[in-house]
Amino acid sequence: MEGRRQLKAFICLLMVNFIQCRTDRFREQQELLDYRTYHKCLGKQLDIYFILDASTSIYSEHFERIQELVRHIVTKLSLGDRSTRIVGMLTYSDDVQSTPPPLQLKTVCSKMEIVDRISLDNLPHMKGKTETYKAIRYVRLLQDSEFRKEAQNVMVILTDGGSHQPEMTAEEAELARRKGFLIYVIGVGIYLEPNEWTLIASDPDSEYVFNVSKSNQPLLPVVNSFLDSLCGASLALCNVHNAANLYFIAGPGGASRAYHLIDTFAADTMVTSQGLLRVGYIFDHCNCIDKPLARAETYCGEHKYTECLQYPASSKTYQTLLKKARDYARWPRMFRSQVNQVAVLFVDEESIIENWRDINNLVAENINLIIVDLGVRYCFTNFLKEIPQNMSNYIRIVGDVESQEYLKERLTKLICQAINDRYGCVPTVQ
Repeated sequence: MEGRRQLKAFICLLMVNFIQCRTDRFREQQELLDYRTYHKCLGKQLDIYFILDASTSIYSEHFERIQELVRHIVTKLSLGDRSTRIVGMLTYSDDVQSTPPPLQLKTVCSKMEIVDRISLDNLPHMKGKTETYKAIRYVRLLQDSEFRKEAQNVMVILTDGGSHQPEMTAEEAELARRKGFLIYVIGVGIYLEPNEWTLIASDPDSEYVFNVSKSNQPLLPVVNSFLDSLCGASLALCNVHNAANLYFIAGPGGASRAYHLIDTFAADTMVTSQGLLRVGYIFDHCNCIDKPLARAETYCGEHKYTECLQYPASSKTYQTLLKKARDYARWPRMFRSQVNQVAVLFVDEESIIENWRDINNLVAENINLIIVDLGVRYCFTNFLKEIPQNMSNYIRIVGDVESQEYLKERLTKLICQAINDRYGCVPTVQ
């Protein structure tokens, strides 16, 4: 009898601990699933696709934790046509799920509806090999049809790493980043390969790699840290994913305003792979060619690079700069033949009077021109508008450029479109 009483007491103790554990977890879920938008995510324009590892190495309890974490993240986002959209979700193992097909959610603005759809029925735990590259490729190929161009495109991959073909995984992740995707990796499970997480994720790892592999780890701090990164950063207006040579050209009268506009473009632009974009800074006092994108002062400021050529200002300064730009544009074709050539001309009154023929010569070189009119007389305005191959590549900015946010944003988007134009001019060497 005494033994039976001890057994009952032991069973009761187990039951109490189990109920307490479930209660603590329920309280955590309730705290997270209150559907209040995280303050940093309000109004953020994001298009997000969740990719869930459903391979054999992810045990059932870990897969349940993956889905739980995705639910928590969804409840904290600011959903809407003009803010964040969940484009879709999928699970993968040997291949991307097919029965049922991946969830398509871009038209769903209700958090509760999306949370309800995150289930084993819709996102099955398939088991099998970890073919992560197939899932990344699947989402990358959806970009043109399913993702908004004006929104930051994001993949969130929840995996333990250790894909069956790691080289293919790294290659597909690189292709996706070049297309402008930000890639987050959230590590889960027990068979962890953190090195692969860093190969997949955007840089720096401290902002794009997270780990929830510990089974007793509270989810709330991880969710908040993830959202701080996802929604806290100033997202790029322009993601460079095509190889291009970009030239900024400004004469003495327009250099100071050109500096500010170039700095704005550099701050709003993310180059997704090293070496894709090479920039020339062609000013009266400074010629720096074949440089990474940076603030103008980095190369042409008070402590400028000694290798940057310098020209004394004269009446022929702008003419000299235009000829140099034409020569520079010819030179890279021997080494980077399949690249777009883009030139941004900052034109003031002094620049236009003697140099219209040289400006037209750049068009003849198949260089994609963007004209920034810094306030020339109206008798020249119509002429300037007709110079670019695309008439929309003309923008007039008069007066204080610092306060004209709309025009600065428009200029950034014009440059970005010219750089990333898949069907842009690819000149031949003559």
